[in-house]
Amino acid sequence: MIILRGFTAILMICHISMATGIGSSARAGELPTGPPVEVIQGPPPGYEVVRLTAPNDLAIHSRPDINDRSDVIWSASFPPDVSNIRIFRDGRFYQVTDDEAYEVNPTLSNSGDFVFIRSLFAGDAGDIVFLQGTQEIVLDANEGDCTPVVGNNSRVVFSDDFSGNFTHVELFFYDGRSTNQITSNGLSNAVVRINSDGVLVWVRYDFLTSPWTSTIMHRTPDGEITELTDESTQTQSPDINDCEQIVWCDSQPGVHLWDDGRVIQLTDQDERAPRINNSGELMYIRWDEQAELWRIIVRFGDAEYVLSSDIYTFGAGAINNRGEITWRGLHDTLGWTSLYMMRKISPKGDANGDCKIDFLDYAMMQHCFTGSSNGPTGGFLADCTHADFDEDGDVDMADLISFNTAFIGPDALVPDCLP
Repeated sequence: MIILRGFTAILMICHISMATGIGSSARAGELPTGPPVEVIQGPPPGYEVVRLTAPNDLAIHSRPDINDRSDVIWSASFPPDVSNIRIFRDGRFYQVTDDEAYEVNPTLSNSGDFVFIRSLFAGDAGDIVFLQGTQEIVLDANEGDCTPVVGNNSRVVFSDDFSGNFTHVELFFYDGRSTNQITSNGLSNAVVRINSDGVLVWVRYDFLTSPWTSTIMHRTPDGEITELTDESTQTQSPDINDCEQIVWCDSQPGVHLWDDGRVIQLTDQDERAPRINNSGELMYIRWDEQAELWRIIVRFGDAEYVLSSDIYTFGAGAINNRGEITWRGLHDTLGWTSLYMMRKISPKGDANGDCKIDFLDYAMMQHCFTGSSNGPTGGFLADCTHADFDEDGDVDMADLISFNTAFIGPDALVPDCLP
């Protein structure tokens, strides 16, 4: 078995000072002060881990993305000519594109808009396709190369490889009306992220030097571009939130935070691909030397939660503002890919996970109603499991009576529930 541990070239926290124990006196390069980080095996309280793909699903799955509605999007590929976009929403799976093209690498906004690459065959450059509501907008013609990114403001950023070997890659920005090239430095601009205000961060690589160098770049909505780091380390995998705080990893161990010109080292182990939400909750992957596997790490406040598997090495994923995450696993020996989600646990009757049991959930009770002894042979999907109060495999009058007892309406929250 060969395990690749080297950096790869292609791979949000509103003031997290309190959430992560970072003192105001911390200086650039220092570990944050505060209580030690507690390491806990398994998901945080109030969350559960579910597998989104079946064991016999042999498709090649892309890295998934997740929005604040708890929708998860990814592509499932069967090379050389079939790949489609899939969404997990409200406990159900949907294939949202057909099998007539090779469609890969989707990302998703909170409004449910998504963007992806469409080509004829695996490995071909393709069109950047933006599905905004029911309108399909083609942003590029046969030149899209890497994962395009859609922001919550329905703006899209994507890259174009002018060199054929990723040594010269420039970025393009769709502002809702037109597409414009926003970089022209002749280097490799990649791994771009966008926040809700249209602020961008990315990595600018120089692969023409040996060893190669990289810099974290920042662009304001009015087009001003600045360098946030120098070329003393090989920086990678930036992410940005709506307060313009930025995290990344580099050739020095650990995850780093940039906040208004100050850089703080948050961790000190072999960690990659950090992502961060507006509450200061982070996810990243950490190398487990003993098991020779990558683990998913979730950091809530001063506690780290380790999500592990004995047969899957975990890859980069995404985190939403509910603290839910999604990621991809690679089977340690067979090479299969599998997708996972850590989601909030909702109480019985709360089908949409908002910690309220109201008329929206009653509509789901009607949708799931089977009568006695008529449940699906394969079991319910997640939304209908919340309607089956007595867990007898059906949704009948007994469950409806239990729902009426649990009903609290739209103006109250279920006690001890995490909305």
